[in-house]
Amino acid sequence: MVSGDTLSQQQFIQGCARYRQNVIHDIENALSDFALLADGLSETSSNPAAHIALRDAIIQATLHEEHEGSKSSALNAIRKLAENDSMALRLYEYWLGENYFALNELQFLVGNQILDPKPPYKLGALRDIWQEFSFYGLRANMVVADIGAGNGVISFILHESGLPLDLILTEIDDDFLQLLEGKISRFRDENPKGTLQLVKGSEKTLGLPQSKVDLMIFREVYHHLKHPKPILADILNYLDKDGYVVLIEGTRDSPDPDYKPCSQAITYKQIIKEWTAAGYILAQQKVVDGSFLLKFKRSL
Repeated sequence: MVSGDTLSQQQFIQGCARYRQNVIHDIENALSDFALLADGLSETSSNPAAHIALRDAIIQATLHEEHEGSKSSALNAIRKLAENDSMALRLYEYWLGENYFALNELQFLVGNQILDPKPPYKLGALRDIWQEFSFYGLRANMVVADIGAGNGVISFILHESGLPLDLILTEIDDDFLQLLEGKISRFRDENPKGTLQLVKGSEKTLGLPQSKVDLMIFREVYHHLKHPKPILADILNYLDKDGYVVLIEGTRDSPDPDYKPCSQAITYKQIIKEWTAAGYILAQQKVVDGSFLLKFKRSL
């Protein structure tokens, strides 16, 4: 049983502010490079207005990507513009390859109200995301596994908060694993009381080190699992007897009529059915910004 101080709102805001300070230059540089590229190509193009319009269109296409790490909308916007200009196409694709993760980060931070959507990208309202973080029930010295961490924002904000936590980030995507490895090196020493560890999972196993975990976070990950049954079974190999799992899921039956779920979203009823059948009980739930926050514990 872990005891100790809980995550305060002040610590959370500090974590967000310190995280923003650490990544904002990458985001601004990516957008600045794109603007310079689009401006330069517009000067030699027979259709300069199209390149100028793309400065906004490409960012919007990226910000509205349905799946983190997917480049389909951005590439489609580029190819439509540059289909008759092979040089422009190569330059835009190169820029996207070099800077996509910075835009992916902006997408996440703006979408979760951690940053304002316009320059200079100040801290946002933080209202909904604080409700999510407070739902985690974080206490000092917990072992926390961020499953399918993606760009790792949740874990890095927690690390920057100053609360001593042992954070394990898992991923199966090689691009995200490479990204996370670099970011962990960048953030590791900023909270000497906490730890950061990266592990590679698989489609059927979590790949966690052999230690008990107090909290597992599946943030908009569960509906993407190709093999949920073995993952649900594997969780029990690591979850402490008093531990719990938090799912954040935007479902097809969201109570918010304006919520637009991922095309692969499942229903609340399906989630409860699958987790109950796998040996879990729903201990707590909440709805924030159209998404369900669900806390599961062992049924025995």
